[in-house]
Amino acid sequence: MASLTALIQQYIVISTMEEILKQINAKLVEHDREFVALNNKLIEHDNKFASVDKRFDDIDRRFDAVDKRFDKAESSIDLLAIQMLKHEDRLDRIEENMATKADIREITGTLDKIVKLVEKRGQELTVTQDWMERTDKRVDTLESDVKQMKPLLGAA
Repeated sequence: MASLTALIQQYIVISTMEEILKQINAKLVEHDREFVALNNKLIEHDNKFASVDKRFDDIDRRFDAVDKRFDKAESSIDLLAIQMLKHEDRLDRIEENMATKADIREITGTLDKIVKLVEKRGQELTVTQDWMERTDKRVDTLESDVKQMKPLLGAA
C-alpha cells in the first residue's frame, strides 16, 4: 500500500505538473501572440519611421537649398553694402565741393553788384569820352584862336 500511496502521490504530482505545464504552455502561447502583436506594431512603427525619415531627408534637402539661397543673398547684401559705402563716400565728396543755394545767392548777389559797377563805369566812361571830345574840340578851337591872335599880338 505504501507503494500505491506513493504511486498516487506521484500521479497527483505528475498530473499537477502536467496541469502546470499546460498552464505554462497556455501562457507561452499567449505571450507568443502578444510578442507577434508587438512585433507587428514595431514593424508598423519602423515603416512609419522610414516614412518620417524620408520626409526629414526631403526637408534637409529643402533646407540645404534655402541655405544656398541665403548664402547668395548674403553675398549680394555684402556687395550692396560695399557699393553703398562707396556711394556714401562719393556723396560726401560731392557735398563737400558743391555750392549750396545760399552760396549761389551770395555769388549771384556779388555778380549783380559787379555788373552794376561795370555798367556805372561804362556810363561814366561814355560821359568822360563825350567830355574829352568836347574838351579836345575846345582845345583845338582855342589853339586855332591862339595861332590867329599871335601874329596880331606880335608874338610869333
